[in-house]
Amino acid sequence: MDRKEALEFLELPEYATPDEIKAKIETKLAYFENLSEKAPSPFVRKLHARNVARVKEIMALSKDWPAAKPPVYTEQVAVPERIRDAAFEAPASPVKAQPAPAAAPPPPTAPAVAEAPISAPPPPPPSMPPPPSAVPPMPPRKPEPEYRATAAEQESRTAATTRPFAPAKPSPAPDEPLAWLVRHTENQSPLAFPVFAGKNYIGRKEKPGATPFIKVEDDPYISKIHAVIIAEAGSPNAFFLADDPATNGDRASTNGSYLNGNEDRITKKTAVKNNDTIQVGVTKLILRVNDTTLDRIVKEVAGKDYMHTVVIDVL
Repeated sequence: MDRKEALEFLELPEYATPDEIKAKIETKLAYFENLSEKAPSPFVRKLHARNVARVKEIMALSKDWPAAKPPVYTEQVAVPERIRDAAFEAPASPVKAQPAPAAAPPPPTAPAVAEAPISAPPPPPPSMPPPPSAVPPMPPRKPEPEYRATAAEQESRTAATTRPFAPAKPSPAPDEPLAWLVRHTENQSPLAFPVFAGKNYIGRKEKPGATPFIKVEDDPYISKIHAVIIAEAGSPNAFFLADDPATNGDRASTNGSYLNGNEDRITKKTAVKNNDTIQVGVTKLILRVNDTTLDRIVKEVAGKDYMHTVVIDVL
């Protein structure tokens, strides 16, 4: 195992410091040892024991690793255009010194003029009466005759007021899940995840843009983006499972995805039916169409037998 593979297993960047690597090794070792002690079956205990051995191998190899230098980021400083252009301008020719001009004689002083006394402002002109209006006044408007409805109109109005009220149609409900993925794994409590129309990402760590996201945290054998459930609305609705680089957005999962205990991992878009079992890592999820209450769906899944667990090779 080289340094790059070991750091990827520890989920550390390539420029991690020795102290960061040491702390991560101690955390991972305690984590897998705890999982191994509480494993629900010999198979799962064997998987965790392999990871314990792997962490110890990395611990021995890391003592000989040289300290990696963190990447250096240089910032490009923009130079203002006027300063950049001035740097390439030709030097100006020297200017010859000119003799200072002779001082001008002071201007003659004007004779003082006596100020005239300030008189009071003239009184305003008398106000003029407004001109007569050129538009003659309108004659008073005669009242319009009262309108009386005919017998047919009276009957129509009476029928309209006594007609029974028709309630408005209720507005459509917000988007509801087309199905549910219910966890049905040995020695684990049931847990339901909604499946909406479109792509539904399954994984261990959410990724920006990968929504909606079904996050399974209790399984270290699940990749960050492990698989995708594709739900297509119709009559009836259709569901598909995919685990490949094009659908996952980066690469296929490390340990694979399986359907109904089949040993062959999913490599292309595969149809999933109601009550089918999907295995990601060592977690098994049952797809249930959203045709009844969630409480009833969970109870029905809890009463089913467990599907055969596909043994995955973690080495």
